[in-house]
Amino acid sequence: ALHAGIAWPTGILESTLAATYAATVISGLVGLYLTRTIPVQLARVGEEVIYERIPALRSQLGQQAEEVVMQAVTTAGTTTLADFYSDRLFGFFRRGRGLNYFFRPTTALRRGLMAEMQHLRRYLSEAELTACERLFAFVRRKDDLDFHRARQGLLKVWLFLHIGLTYALVALGIVPRLGLRPHRDED
Repeated sequence: ALHAGIAWPTGILESTLAATYAATVISGLVGLYLTRTIPVQLARVGEEVIYERIPALRSQLGQQAEEVVMQAVTTAGTTTLADFYSDRLFGFFRRGRGLNYFFRPTTALRRGLMAEMQHLRRYLSEAELTACERLFAFVRRKDDLDFHRARQGLLKVWLFLHIGLTYALVALGIVPRLGLRPHRDED
């Protein structure tokens, strides 16, 4: 800027190059922030989880929760916990959290489910109470896995966006060097 001055781009190529450069710089600054804050957030959650293994871990956790509930029904002979599981927890264990959670993960759903389970405890038999304690742990674990998926997924999306912008910037920077200029017909 000191050497050449700052001039507003006038042509299509210059405007595209300037916009791509600005997007790449902004993406880089966002990435700097994300790569400094997300690892700290993930470390607070506890266990390190590989992104590609999260769907399998969530599925396995859902199966374990279902088995615990079924075993409680068989042992206790009552369906209080099973009814709660089918109404409130089945969907939680089987589905993802959605786009809002991807950008801004919160523990609101986890806290709500745990509060409901806490209120339910007074109606449970001994076998169901034991199963409920295990479900508390499963809800925490599922929430942690969802958090890892959201945060690591955001890093992956940012990385691929930034790489794409960088390649576009390099390609646009090479175009004038190749002599690819608009052809003008002389009359």
